Amino acid sequence: MVDLYRTFLPMMSLQIAYPQIDYPGSHPIKLGMQATISEQNTLSIQATGIEYIQLNNLLWSAYEPERGNASAINPNFTSILDQYNRVIALGAEPILIVHGCPAWARIPGTMFMDMANINSWLDFLSAVMERFPQVKYFQIWQEPDLTGGMEDYFGFWGNDRVTSYIHLLEESNGVLGDNRVVCAGISCADPLSRNFLNEIIASNQLDVIGLHYYPQLAWINKVDPSFNDTIASVRESFLGELWISEANYLARNVALNESFFFRQANWMLNMYGYCHDALVDGLFFYGWNNGWMAGSDLKDNPYATNILKILSFLAGG
Repeated sequence: MVDLYRTFLPMMSLQIAYPQIDYPGSHPIKLGMQATISEQNTLSIQATGIEYIQLNNLLWSAYEPERGNASAINPNFTSILDQYNRVIALGAEPILIVHGCPAWARIPGTMFMDMANINSWLDFLSAVMERFPQVKYFQIWQEPDLTGGMEDYFGFWGNDRVTSYIHLLEESNGVLGDNRVVCAGISCADPLSRNFLNEIIASNQLDVIGLHYYPQLAWINKVDPSFNDTIASVRESFLGELWISEANYLARNVALNESFFFRQANWMLNMYGYCHDALVDGLFFYGWNNGWMAGSDLKDNPYATNILKILSFLAGG
């Protein structure tokens, strides 16, 4: 593993001599980020050499807020379409995260999707494929292993509804077809997530499983043993690709400062080494809501600039 405190300390002066890292038995991984792509940060992202960008929150609830009143002409689609076009222009591979159950499609009195409305969800997927023709990777829902969530943005399937989620995947696969890659982003936040993972692996409906991991401070310089066990178990039972698709230190809302930068960057480097050690196929950093990839002019923030330089290093730039 790489120790940022020793190897990358010169970064703070913006004079970086990248170390040569050789991981025995290493293999190519998909290196990317989940971020809001804007006019201000496009060039900074392009400079990293990142080849995969996750675009979150393409919402069924925005497409069809009322039953039968569906339209791709809405602010949510327009915003994601603008970002999608920027990703294509960068020569990167877009990954769409689609979810969001409208209020009318839920089981009355709950936040859970009523599976009787699944055909409307499939119509939404068809509209997405038409508007975003170059997307190969579709993540179906965000953190479906969570029973709770935040309105229509993530969660609200949970262990008790894993059978319904598998049915959603099965029907979605029928619409997306063989030339699309179907992914799931699992939170790993609850012990019940282990059973949820086992069930969806056994269903054989997924091409990619992405695990989300926000370590606490104790695990910044090493890997949490419980997460290590999860990775090993999934690798043994799942034949598709395994990604760590939100690989960040749990400090999304901390203002960028020197302390945050070193914690975040050291974790990024350690996770990269861990990917090779554990034969993980993809590593995606989450920069959507923590200040360093939220659309500001990154050139004016030395901490954000240095994190981008780490990404460039990891991408071979």
